Amino acid sequence: FGASVALSGETALVGAPSADLPGETDAGCAYAFLRTKGFWSQQGKLTHPSPGQDDYNGSSVSLSGNIALLGAPGFDVGLNTESGAAFLFARVNGAWLFQDDDLGSFEANSWGGTSVAISGSTLVIGAPN
Repeated sequence: FGASVALSGETALVGAPSADLPGETDAGCAYAFLRTKGFWSQQGKLTHPSPGQDDYNGSSVSLSGNIALLGAPGFDVGLNTESGAAFLFARVNGAWLFQDDDLGSFEANSWGGTSVAISGSTLVIGAPN
């Protein structure tokens, strides 16, 4: 918890890439918090709809208004192990909803999503390998 953090207005996003999800070790996720009248409360837990073991989702996070981008450098795409990915979420009526994971194509062992950034409608996804 806290491997990556992002702030936008009164919203904080905290990455937890080693979080275990049901049946999946180190699948990872991120937690959204909202500050209201000076108090922080958890607003959501952002997870991929089909998490996998060692995805490390939340290794990097970025936030722009009601849009969140999470990096998962261990994510496997087909036979491309550890190609990595980035997951897009949108806040709709106070709930964080998964939007997309087809945000780029990375070769095996690219570790896509090691770093992510979002500003308005522009997304940047780092793949250092």
